[in-house]
Amino acid sequence: MTQLKTLSRQDPEFQNYLDGRFSKTERALPLETLNVNSDSEMVTFRIVPLREIARPGFFAMWAEVFKVRYFLLLAFPAFVILTKNSFDDVEVDPLVTTTSLLGAFFLIAAANLWNDYFDHLKGLDRVHPETQKKPIQKGWVTAWATKAWAWVYLVLGILLGLPALWVEPTILAVVALPGALALWAWLNPVKGLRFRRGAELLVFLLVGPMFAVGFQLASSGFFDLESLWIGAITGWLAVFLIHVRNFEALMVNSQAGFQSTVVGLGFESSKSLLVGWWAALWGAFILYQYVYMPLIWWPMGSLAMALATTIPLNRRVSRLQSPMGSEMTALIRNCRSLVNLFWCWWLLQCLWMYLLMEIHPR
Repeated sequence: MTQLKTLSRQDPEFQNYLDGRFSKTERALPLETLNVNSDSEMVTFRIVPLREIARPGFFAMWAEVFKVRYFLLLAFPAFVILTKNSFDDVEVDPLVTTTSLLGAFFLIAAANLWNDYFDHLKGLDRVHPETQKKPIQKGWVTAWATKAWAWVYLVLGILLGLPALWVEPTILAVVALPGALALWAWLNPVKGLRFRRGAELLVFLLVGPMFAVGFQLASSGFFDLESLWIGAITGWLAVFLIHVRNFEALMVNSQAGFQSTVVGLGFESSKSLLVGWWAALWGAFILYQYVYMPLIWWPMGSLAMALATTIPLNRRVSRLQSPMGSEMTALIRNCRSLVNLFWCWWLLQCLWMYLLMEIHPR
């Protein structure tokens, strides 16, 4: 039988209901939140028995909990680096390569869980209509369990990264400072990494140059500029996705006092940020192809793709009049489709390189 319970942040039971520790047989699903992210915050919970919570299949549920789609931000640059190493006849250590990639996957899983926990704790997921469908809000998992598993995957990720550090100690110089800063930001009880000043720069470094260069060192034992290029492009793309997400939640973030580049710029300037960021992504990618691809038609094709995506995006953004409504939803969907198109275009380039190696083996 469903019942409602309203608690304020000052209530001693509030944290247990928010974390999901109040009962082993029921879930407290946030139904309404007032004065979010303040001392006077009040939340109305819907108390639901566990047996009444609908869940999808095992793999679909956990893929959403861990946000497996974000693993592409590491899997794809790793694939590109392995492709270019194969094309250049660079010997790769399979064991260290595997443990390094698995360690990176565990770390990004931990980061995703931490972000969900802090988004729920700070109230963003409880007030924004687009984020009320996350696993914690659906009752699939509790916030407390999410935090606990974030710790587990963090430790596993670090342990799996140790073989690479043992084989190539110089990796430590690459990952030490950004990794320590990110770890401090994620584990801080006040707020997570997402709503800190400079968070976008840290994400750019962590999933971009730092990962790509570290993976190149771990897998092959040497550094090259191309891996830095690859990391810079994928890191820039990751930050674009963050800007898109923050732009979608601009009104809620502003009202709740959450910090981000998009909130600081405001609605109109953030529209220009999205278009400029996307155009710069293609510009960097075209330059990368011009330097490292053997045929000129690849960067020429990318230039055509850049124009074919940036011009319509600019028109759509220019027509946007409000940070709420169906036009905003359509724009966000369009931005994510453009990201998928970019991945597919880069994948086509990698497959062409493998085809070239089959036709003209070295």
